Amino acid sequence: MGLGVLNNAFLERATNVFASYAVAVIDAHTLKLIAARLAVPSPDYPSAKPLNAIDDSLWPEDPLRLSSRQRDAIEHEIQALLMDTTAETMMRLGLTGKMVEFDAVPSATPLPPNPSNLTSQGGAN
Repeated sequence: MGLGVLNNAFLERATNVFASYAVAVIDAHTLKLIAARLAVPSPDYPSAKPLNAIDDSLWPEDPLRLSSRQRDAIEHEIQALLMDTTAETMMRLGLTGKMVEFDAVPSATPLPPNPSNLTSQGGAN
């Protein structure tokens, strides 16, 4: 878990920032876990993982000699990723008052009535 920059020379876009963390909601009285979720980006990001491609020039030749331009650009990219993933993760945990809406695919034929929703006289509840 953590925040950072990674580089994989085998990929077309080799340099990425990542935000790998989890959010846990704990009951303050009992210390029991109420809910937990790994960080997730919004649909605005191209990956389902909290990972975003950045310019390969931001990968330093020597990690101990990061230029101020590289440091500022990486910091900006990580902050943007954190802002996005924090908001999305909190929403998915149900902590924002918002919900994810899914487009329902219409069925070609209507579903038959559910017998558990009918009264003993055969009418609907």
